[in-house]
Amino acid sequence: MVEVRGHSVDRLDARSSASDASGSDGQRQRGRRARSAQRYGETKPKRRHRYFGSAGSSLTSIPGKIQLSMLNSGLIPIAEEDKAIRAIPKKPVEKANFIKYCEQHRKYPILFKVEFQHAGRIEAHPCRHGTKPCNEPKNQNHKIVPYDYNRVVLDMLPADPDPVDEAESDYINASYVDSLLKPNAYIVTQGPNERTLNDFWRMMWKERSPCIVMLTKTFDFIKVMCVQYWPVLVDREEEFGDISVTLLKEEQLANFVIRTIKLKKDGEERTVLQFHYTEWPCHSCPFSNAILEFRRRIRICLRHRSPDLDGPIVVHCRWVGRAAD
Repeated sequence: MVEVRGHSVDRLDARSSASDASGSDGQRQRGRRARSAQRYGETKPKRRHRYFGSAGSSLTSIPGKIQLSMLNSGLIPIAEEDKAIRAIPKKPVEKANFIKYCEQHRKYPILFKVEFQHAGRIEAHPCRHGTKPCNEPKNQNHKIVPYDYNRVVLDMLPADPDPVDEAESDYINASYVDSLLKPNAYIVTQGPNERTLNDFWRMMWKERSPCIVMLTKTFDFIKVMCVQYWPVLVDREEEFGDISVTLLKEEQLANFVIRTIKLKKDGEERTVLQFHYTEWPCHSCPFSNAILEFRRRIRICLRHRSPDLDGPIVVHCRWVGRAAD
């Protein structure tokens, strides 16, 4: 029995020594791998994160519907819509695809914003004359100035002691606008201020305009929207430079006023009409029926205009927002 027990003890000692040897070998191997990683400085390559809109990224592999969803949810920045989406049509939408086109915009409202940004990308034209420091007082808003290619150029005034005024006496914040049937059919300008009263009537005389369309009030509460550039009383004559202006008649209607004005210069007389819409409040829209009646009366009066006054129609508001519309 003692020998058997001795053999069993020897076997247990052998097993324990073998397990210790194997454990120490495993620790050596693990320690060897860890030391080798630190010894040679082997590091795993960093994973490159690609963000939409970066220079090296490409969204061509993403389906169009997923791009639309990502753009609509804000995952793709709106500034990178050219790279992120090709759903904006470059050609007119066909009649057969118009319903599908509307449904797509109803599902992804961000497309309206993308199209609006595309529509606002127009070719920039120089505005050298309108941005000159000597012409800034003649602008109601320094952000709204005429382009050089279609601005109204006035006749130069005689020699003036001030060279700055002499050089810029041909400037007025006004632009020619074409109609569907006639080029330069309209002149869109700002409401006159204290410095441009004479320039306004000089433009009317030079362009032989038959009528004025005014789309703003002179006062809105306590704010001056436009300087009154015609005489206050009927049959009263006022001088604006070398042009005499007389108010002959004033017809007050529900939503607008029609005035008959006589211009006189160097013995020549002309009669022009002014259509003044008075019921267009700020930050709102006019009544549709009233503005249509206003337009109808203008067209009727223009049919009976003098053949000598064949120039463009002058349209103005406070700045040019309503007049341009």
